[in-house]
Parts: sequence; C-alpha cells; structure tokens
Amino acid sequence: MVDPAQTASQPHCFNRIIGRNLQLLEVLRDASRIADTKATVLIEGESGTGKELIARAIHYESSRADKPMICINCGAVPENLLESEFFGYERGAFTGALKSYKGKFQAADGGTIFLDEVDEMPPALQVKLLRVLQRGEFTPLGTHEIRRSDVRIIAATNSNLKQLVAEGRFRDDLYYRLNVVYLHLPPLRERKEDLPLLIDRFLCQFCEQFNKSPLKLNKSTETLLMDYSYPGNIRELENIIQRAVLLCETDEILPEHLPCEFCNVGVTDQRFAPLTFSEAREQFERIYFEKVLSESKGVIREAARRAGLDYKNFYMKLKCYGIDPHGFREREIQADGRLPLSDGV
Repeated sequence: MVDPAQTASQPHCFNRIIGRNLQLLEVLRDASRIADTKATVLIEGESGTGKELIARAIHYESSRADKPMICINCGAVPENLLESEFFGYERGAFTGALKSYKGKFQAADGGTIFLDEVDEMPPALQVKLLRVLQRGEFTPLGTHEIRRSDVRIIAATNSNLKQLVAEGRFRDDLYYRLNVVYLHLPPLRERKEDLPLLIDRFLCQFCEQFNKSPLKLNKSTETLLMDYSYPGNIRELENIIQRAVLLCETDEILPEHLPCEFCNVGVTDQRFAPLTFSEAREQFERIYFEKVLSESKGVIREAARRAGLDYKNFYMKLKCYGIDPHGFREREIQADGRLPLSDGV
C-alpha cells in the first residue's frame, strides 16, 4: 500500500496509483521508465480507466514537473475554436478578437500538453499538430510569424486509433508521431484483483470527506461489487462508493445503498456467465431478507410479517443463509441509542 507520508508532497506520482494487476503494473513500469524523457506517449483505454492520471504521473515525475501541464479535451472544444485554442491568435484576427491570446502551446512552453480524445481532432488541425511534433513550430491566427514551443505531447483516446487510421479517419503520419511510447490501460472488469484495494481507498476517502466514521461492506454488498462489470470503470466505482457513503446511516453499507443496476448483477450482465435459476433465487432471497431485517430493526417477527412468511420459515431461512438478526439490532442501537423491540421468543 502507499505510504501517506511519502506521497503527501507528490499527489501525482506513480505510487498513488493503486493496483496489483500484472497488466497495470507493466504499464506503470513502462511509464516510469520514459517519464523523464521527451518521448511522445499515446495512452489508449476505455473511459474512466485513468488515462489522465497516468499522464499526470508521467509529467510530474519528469524534469518538466515545475513547468505547466495543460489538458485539452479535443472532443469538448468546438471544431472552429480548436486551432485558436491550440496556437492562439493576434488581436483583430477575427470578429471578437479584441486582444491577443497566446494559446495552449505557448502557455505550456517547457512543460506538457495532454490531448484527451485526440481521435476527435479535425483533419486540418492534425496537419498543424504534426508540424509542431516535427519542428516545434506553429503560427497563431492572424499572423505569419512562426513561433516555437518546447512541449511534450501525451495523447489519449478511448478508441482504437490504429483502426481509425485503417479506416482513413485519422492521419497515419500523425499516428506514428504520437505512438512513440504506447500504453494500454486495462478496463476494471479485467482487474478484479484490484477491486478490494480501490474500494478501501474510496471508502476511506469519502468517509473522511463527509466526516463519517469508518464504514464496512455487508457481505452481500461485497459480493455484488465484486461481480459487477463496471462499464464506466474506476470513475464509475468511485461514484458508486461515494453514493453509498452518503446514503449509509449505519456502520455497514448494505445492497440497498447501491444503484438500482446492481439488482440484476449476475443475471443480465453479459460479460459474465449467467447464474443458474437456483443461484439467482438464492442471491435475491439473501438480499431481500437482509433488507426486511434492516427495515424491522432486526425484529424477526416484524420482518416475517413484512415478508408475508411464517415466523419459523423465515427464521430457518436466516439460519440457512447465515444471516444474524442481532447485527441489525446493533446498528439500530448505535444509530439512536434505543434498545430494539423484543421478538417475543
């Protein structure tokens, strides 16, 4: 695990990136080796896998760390504004240009520019970016003056850039200029061994942020989190844990604190083998019994009544699934200091 004292003054270092997945560790090894060079880097990976986190670690562990790192999302800036955003403009270059603007490449001189969603860059701008990569030169709008900038380019995409080149949707010469060092970040569904580490990190982070006592995961909650495929990757996991911490009013996060899509985990998620009918029923029943126990504050007779079941049948189900109703009573005592009602046993 990371030593907080070691990383407090290095918020973007590689040691801040959590994981034991072999593919991720290989990416971190390669990234750290080339960090203190001028080599252009291309990072590919699905949305939410941490591409910008890797880019920042590369920048801040290089000799350029004391210079700016400027991030540009090529898909978020309107096409007609991208060139002026990149290279700047002179006063009067177009209607509304009331004063000169130096642009990101000039502002980042000596540092790093991170181009996110580089596949969204229009063809005309790809040519001009190629010139910067080849010669370090660019020309602002409204002038013929050639300016120079010493910047390192780190590009990222959630698309297969090589495939886009084959389809004629991205310049091959620019692709090879960007692809000096290639890093591919695996999706979270291929990093299941990293889930417990990431969940613990986010639990600690949000409990501290929202001034809450340390929380733990209910066993069923833990199973659901481990079985989910995370199409939004680490960013989605972070949002899920943040939501659960905010909603939780006891010392334990229950399945009911998770988003509604977790109701069908293992049944509708096509990335994993489907459960058998008996497995799906058992998973549902376990979650259901815990929910009604939570609502009845651990009172078995009240929980059985809410479930529309005979008391003895309900009690046998709890024993079958190893569910301890006293745990739900304890959470109620901790929440408001009152003793739970008697079961009448």
